[in-house]
Amino acid sequence: MLGHYFTAKASLAKAELAFPASLALFFFPLIFFLALSPAWAEGLKAPPPDENPVVSPVVSGPAVSPAGGQAGGQDLTSAALEDRPSQVGAPRTIVMLGDSLTAGGVWDDLDENAKVINEGITGDGYTQILNRLDAVISAKPDVVFLQVGINDLGHVKKISQIIDGHAAIWEKLKSSLPNVRIIVCSLIPINERMYKRTKAGVNQTIRNVNNLLAAKAAEEKLEFIDLYTPLTGPDQSLPKALTFDGIHLTKAGHKIWLNELLTYLSRYRDGPDEGPKTAASDQES
Repeated sequence: MLGHYFTAKASLAKAELAFPASLALFFFPLIFFLALSPAWAEGLKAPPPDENPVVSPVVSGPAVSPAGGQAGGQDLTSAALEDRPSQVGAPRTIVMLGDSLTAGGVWDDLDENAKVINEGITGDGYTQILNRLDAVISAKPDVVFLQVGINDLGHVKKISQIIDGHAAIWEKLKSSLPNVRIIVCSLIPINERMYKRTKAGVNQTIRNVNNLLAAKAAEEKLEFIDLYTPLTGPDQSLPKALTFDGIHLTKAGHKIWLNELLTYLSRYRDGPDEGPKTAASDQES
């Protein structure tokens, strides 16, 4: 009996040793094949400008600063706000439309003679904004600042889908409010070292989105404000001083955003409409 026991145990030990070896013989040729496969090598190349390499949502959860409260909440009664141009042609109602980046700003002092409505909601992309646009339209705004798209990077296969989503929002606003002024704001950079939830190279993807967005806005004769450039540091990412988590803005970051909007609004008040412009075009002229 004992002899049978030891013989069986020895056979089992041999089988256990043979199993890992057989696995190695099976997987080694497969790994070698994949390494030489053109399809595998193709996956290592940089994606074309319209492809989106980001595979997880870029922004999730509430935009809450370490000190508590909404991100970027601040007193905007600065010298820049006190020294404003005359209110000729000033809008009566301004809507700030977007996601948590917009929600985190305090826009009440954007124009002291206008009602400013913050319609930024955490987690929103173009689909969610399109679905709640009736509430925005019911406010009958004179000016809508639209900044959306960073959350969509986690859900679309091609970045042109974000442009199409923007266009759908523009079309619904224009058809319902023929006199509304829609100002398209670019996506802003992120700090990839601080924000670890996305793939490397996302800022290049954001620049690709912005280029397509600016071109589409020009085609539709809408104004476009470049927020990316003034919020970009020497390393081509969002500086640490302007963000508390790598993506949401601090008070200093929102101040830069605010100044870009004030540049637009000062032109809005100054008189006759001279056609669509971008904030960047003012600097070039």
